[in-house]
Amino acid sequence: MSKRTGFVKKTPLSQPDSVDHQLRKTPWSNQRGRTPKTRNLTEKRKRFAEEQFEVPELDNDNKAAITNKTWSLYRLSPLYDFQTDRLKQYSKQLSAHINAAVKKGVAVIVDVPDIKGCKAVFGMLPGLQVTTQDAEAIQITVSSNAQGKNSKILLQAILCCVQCPQSVLNKVHKDFTFYPMMLVKGTAGLTEYTISWLQSEFDCYVSPLTFSAIDLSWMMAMWSGFVREDGKNKKVECVYRTPKDVEGLSKITINIESADCKRLWDCIHKSGSDEFSLHEVEIFVDALSQHFFAHFQMSFKVFCLERVCVASAMVGSNGKLKIFMQERLVHILRHICELAIEKNPIDMNK
Repeated sequence: MSKRTGFVKKTPLSQPDSVDHQLRKTPWSNQRGRTPKTRNLTEKRKRFAEEQFEVPELDNDNKAAITNKTWSLYRLSPLYDFQTDRLKQYSKQLSAHINAAVKKGVAVIVDVPDIKGCKAVFGMLPGLQVTTQDAEAIQITVSSNAQGKNSKILLQAILCCVQCPQSVLNKVHKDFTFYPMMLVKGTAGLTEYTISWLQSEFDCYVSPLTFSAIDLSWMMAMWSGFVREDGKNKKVECVYRTPKDVEGLSKITINIESADCKRLWDCIHKSGSDEFSLHEVEIFVDALSQHFFAHFQMSFKVFCLERVCVASAMVGSNGKLKIFMQERLVHILRHICELAIEKNPIDMNK
């Protein structure tokens, strides 16, 4: 194991932007769900076995479109009257919405000189459905034609629902389509105007998806077993934020060999079981803390876990996600969708 410390300029912690949006039809509850005592790598649906079907395999282009890119995560309330047969209509409407803002000078597209307009395209992204009840993923692409240059992609967004629990889907009214999570990669301005259009058009609520230190601990523990068979794995990286009263040092980064981390987890977790308990996660994190203290004489319990990076993915408390392993794509997105639902529970009675 190795330790890398650095003197980093302190920056304000990212906070979810408040959205002043008056909902007309969309049910949304601002009460956060409680962290469960157990989680599953794959959702168990013995009672609803008839809903499962063979998942269409994502082609290489679609895998490349998602993996090895840093995404910003957002959570969504159900979309009112969203229809997949109107994707061309949505493309025109979003294009007009963005171009009107650009023409007025309200929206500024950086790094694209001599911009003549933006074009938004909605399309289906098959391969992320795990049950017939999951809404098929939607991909939004916003590109621009710059004078003398080819079209340049300015924003990519993916709305997805990956193996949503039946108990949650039962609460969604038939006039709504539920996408718990949206992945966005693009400029801040275009992201803002795309979100504002979604909220206005489908009467939904979109907000940043952020993670607590407990959420990150769960992901580090659960995904420690996701390693490449060829042994070419990234080191497990834990980034901790120091208390405010520590001057001159804002972050501490710890690197752990993936094989060591997996060996520790295998000693704690029952082999072959997809169910992970909170008790196991606490033992795992406590064992790492004791190891760090033995080597570095620092108690990491007083620090706040801010980012974790394992062989399969990187995720930060600010809602940044980067997936490295294509074969674990669905597993990772399923868990993120579960967290998005917990933080944004549905209440159809509101």
